[in-house]
Amino acid sequence: MPALYDSEQDVIFIQDGLGEMQLFTGMSKEIAAAIYDKRHGENRETSAFKSYCVAYMLSKRYGMDISDFQFGQVAGELKGLDPQAFKGELNRMRDVLVEMQMDMQKTLHKEKNKPDKGQAR
Repeated sequence: MPALYDSEQDVIFIQDGLGEMQLFTGMSKEIAAAIYDKRHGENRETSAFKSYCVAYMLSKRYGMDISDFQFGQVAGELKGLDPQAFKGELNRMRDVLVEMQMDMQKTLHKEKNKPDKGQAR
């Protein structure tokens, strides 16, 4: 497991020595898990598959290798949902994805506009 969100400590632990794709996908999944926990009140067991799906969508969006993602079956928490409830879960996954993308854009914008320490004042 490249990264792990700990809800009790409100921290994401990251394994040393990861490649950038492993880091990106691992962090994406665990940030999604943190959002599900903090903003939607869903524990890891409830949100695990949905966090995995969000990490897939984010990885695909940003051109990461998605060949390791496997979707042979729909996870247990989504099986048996009526079509309206299933659509609601898909919408929530999209909302978490959009939230993560917006946070990434804000952070990248701040970094881009940071004054260079080497610049004269």
